[in-house]
Amino acid sequence: AGVLVHSIVTFGMFRYYYFWYLSASFVYWTIAFASFSGEFVRRRAWSHSVVGVVGVGVAVSMVCVWGLRATPNNLAETRYKAGEWIDAHLEEDAIVGSFNAGQLGFFSNRSVVNLDGLINHVTYFEEVLKAESPDALLTYLDRVGVDYVVDYQFGRWRNVIEGAFTTVQEFRLASGGTLKVMRRNRAFAPPHGSL
Repeated sequence: AGVLVHSIVTFGMFRYYYFWYLSASFVYWTIAFASFSGEFVRRRAWSHSVVGVVGVGVAVSMVCVWGLRATPNNLAETRYKAGEWIDAHLEEDAIVGSFNAGQLGFFSNRSVVNLDGLINHVTYFEEVLKAESPDALLTYLDRVGVDYVVDYQFGRWRNVIEGAFTTVQEFRLASGGTLKVMRRNRAFAPPHGSL
């Protein structure tokens, strides 16, 4: 019952944002399914054990084959290169925003504001991620003084970001996309500390 309640609450809260927030629910359901299956297998031990082992083997094989067919991904290397570029080319006091802030924050030697919501205060979730207004992100970026946004995908914020920022550097990804370094258009940006 607890797993069901958690899933309902989680799916309701995080339907606005990224799928990985739901990973705890998947773990809980896997454990619940394994417990139920274990009891079922004990009752009809031999035949169900064979079917279970074969089923797991087929599922793992399918995942492995799918993984081998996937386009090579150089995202980690590209973020490293972007961090080096930021360190060499952006102003020392530049504030960078990113939905994937970890590597950039480490290698860029700049202040990097996380925009994915994983480590942000609950007010970020309530005021920006849950908001229906496309201006919610821009208001937040103004408030914290973000000069640049760096990322390879902007999700539902793409049009807002591309309207308020101009690309100054791109890094090609093996998967076909680009990681962009985008500078805030001055017409939109208030001076630091004015909010």
